[in-house]
Amino acid sequence: MDQAERKTTVPMDFEYQPSWLSWVGATTTCLNALGLDCDLVEVGGLSGYAFHMAVHDELCPSGPTMFDWGMLEGGINVLGRSTLSFACGDCHMGDFINERTRAHCRAAYEIAEREVAAGRPCVLWGAYTPEFAVLYGIDADGRYLVKSIKGHCGEAEPPLAYDELDAPGGPYLLAFPTPTAAPNARLWGDRMAVGRAAQLLKQPPMFSNYGTGLRAYNTWIGALESGKLLDFGNAYNAQCYCEAKAFARLQKELANVTLRIPGGRR
Repeated sequence: MDQAERKTTVPMDFEYQPSWLSWVGATTTCLNALGLDCDLVEVGGLSGYAFHMAVHDELCPSGPTMFDWGMLEGGINVLGRSTLSFACGDCHMGDFINERTRAHCRAAYEIAEREVAAGRPCVLWGAYTPEFAVLYGIDADGRYLVKSIKGHCGEAEPPLAYDELDAPGGPYLLAFPTPTAAPNARLWGDRMAVGRAAQLLKQPPMFSNYGTGLRAYNTWIGALESGKLLDFGNAYNAQCYCEAKAFARLQKELANVTLRIPGGRR
């Protein structure tokens, strides 16, 4: 058996779902591969990601990922899968890489290896750039095989060593081990999404140099007026939040019907 035949990959074919909110895209791709009939709007809306907004005072591109990712998992449970995540909060990038952060990478790899062997794709943070990707296999040399926005754009996606990640905030892996089918799950999910939207509107930032929710607009305006901003970050934030607002609007319309709240049917 040659090396190529010894690699382990998930058994299903699937299409990567591109999204500026790459967690939403990668998660939707995984759930679709596992047989769930859901789309980017449902994943973005029910997880709450569509209602997040954080803006750095110099328009750093980190804003769209600057929050507690653990809050997202309840929406995935509602959609029909259990979740298992690894996170450490210990940066693995550039000069911050050391044996401690490599140990985090190894711990995430152990989960990934088990999930792929069981035929389940996972969400991986930091493949090639600080973005989320779909981990679908491990090659004969123990390297990750991923699908990401790079492949969608026609670029090469070479295998990655377990510690060859660009992961500010630390290695992160999200797996979906088992199906769920809670009674009235979608009703509770829509209620949760509406509550999460209200919560995020006024939630204080994790760090003082970010504005969140309604305050984010003032932070953005201040950065533009001061001229102290990153051009790429400004464009990236604009793309991400334009997409998020579209998801949020569509999710609200779905929730209006399900919950019969003002704006929907009574």
